[in-house]
Amino acid sequence: MKIILSSRRRHYLAMVGTFLLAIAFIVGMAGCALPADEEEEEEEFEPSLCVDFEDLTLGTQYSVGDTFTDSGVNIKVETADGITPVAEVDNKGNAGGFGQEIMLANVILNFIDLGFPCENLSLLFGEIGPPGIKQYIKINDDQETFEQFIDIDGEEIGGVNVSVVNGPNQPTGKLILSGTINSFAIGSEELVIDEVCVA
Repeated sequence: MKIILSSRRRHYLAMVGTFLLAIAFIVGMAGCALPADEEEEEEEFEPSLCVDFEDLTLGTQYSVGDTFTDSGVNIKVETADGITPVAEVDNKGNAGGFGQEIMLANVILNFIDLGFPCENLSLLFGEIGPPGIKQYIKINDDQETFEQFIDIDGEEIGGVNVSVVNGPNQPTGKLILSGTINSFAIGSEELVIDEVCVA
């Protein structure tokens, strides 16, 4: 027996079919969603102060014992292992930022009054040195020596959580600190940093 449907009935069935297909598509997409830990991005914070080294004169070199000021923050150059210690202002973009940055060679930069105490700190870095060089981080008077920033990802230093955003074999990245920070210093035998921000 041949069943003949009215145009109104055919239109209704077509709408129902489209609706069911849409539901099936949505359910399928939900099943293909990435795991929560893969789709979540590193939480950002709104900085209250950033040191971007733009107040400094390009090409200026600072030696151990010097103190300079950028963005209203006093920064002291301290010694690290090695010879020819110097901090130099450049604009090569090796830290992944824009404009000027500062290159560290066998020195540690102590950010004396970077809005402390603060709860968050981040900076951009460029690991321009050869493998095996020493790098230094000091948080709340707790200093740690390491070779690559990724080595301290997930650690707690000075009661502060450390997170590093960069992939394997990538020279540039971002350091993020979370917790009560009362003092901070960073140094290296060969490193470039930029956009040191706190909140």
